[in-house]
Amino acid sequence: MNKTKKHSIVIHNKNSNTTKNTKKILKTNPKIKISNNIVVREYISNLNSKLEARKAQNKMNYYNKDDDNTIFRHKNRCMCIDYDVKNNGDYSLINNPEQRRCTRKTEKGKSFCEKHKNCSNELRRMTTGYEPKENNWAQPYIESSHNCYSYFVDDINNDIVDKCERECHKNNRRGCPKKISQCGNFKPQPGDYHLLLKEGTLKNKVKTYQCPNMERKIMDDNPELIKTEFSQKCPKNYYKGAMVVDPDHTFHFYRQNGDGTWSHKPGTLPVTGKDASGETIYVPHFNNRNYTNEKKNDDNPINYTSFCGYYCVPQNNFSSTFVV
Repeated sequence: MNKTKKHSIVIHNKNSNTTKNTKKILKTNPKIKISNNIVVREYISNLNSKLEARKAQNKMNYYNKDDDNTIFRHKNRCMCIDYDVKNNGDYSLINNPEQRRCTRKTEKGKSFCEKHKNCSNELRRMTTGYEPKENNWAQPYIESSHNCYSYFVDDINNDIVDKCERECHKNNRRGCPKKISQCGNFKPQPGDYHLLLKEGTLKNKVKTYQCPNMERKIMDDNPELIKTEFSQKCPKNYYKGAMVVDPDHTFHFYRQNGDGTWSHKPGTLPVTGKDASGETIYVPHFNNRNYTNEKKNDDNPINYTSFCGYYCVPQNNFSSTFVV
């Protein structure tokens, strides 16, 4: 498991006289809004200045819907940002400050064009070396009870795992551990941790699936998250994640791997590095996130058309994250 249980959040049920304890890891004070780490504080300051400058010039930070295969399907279009290489071999966006996607056709059977055939190496340079491993995500109790949000912050909640195990033995006297559908009811939800701390109950929970609302929820749960942009390398002890929504329907998260590619956990399904078209994910806001053609989603089609942004997520050994 990723973490060890240490403390409890006391949840008061206002509709009854009972009190319920939900154990959760509290290594740091969740009310701290930014890290005390000098390097991280400097990163935030520099990034905020950069983003404000872009905003003042009315330039998009990184996202243009024309580049997004979720909205406009571009067959065989290069999956890389249109970068140039300086004389010293360094990656450069001096001719493409808005980080637009390359418009050239891919080489046969590949994801990139001739000019950007080394794109995967350039994307790897944007990693920090603190990207989490997959570890135990395929374990039946974890896979069937945890979702994209927990995978995004690399948080395996041991209490949820225990609940799933009990549910398995309750419904399957033989054959455990195994995946069972009942464990899907335990999936962590953005904002629940903060709401429980604040009110002691989820009675007043509001489900609003729009980027601003969802961003506020994940930042409230995890104040050490830092909003960033795709080509900005996260500070030491952080890795990069991304959030999208299917407006007024549902949400989804991704996280970057050590090789520069991206992966995600679709609900209680296994972790995957493929998008809705079965392609490797190199740049989440370029890749296809439209799942409306999948037969299993005919009654409840999912299309993540709203790209909310990128975030630097603290590595577990540096600072705790919180999901319930």
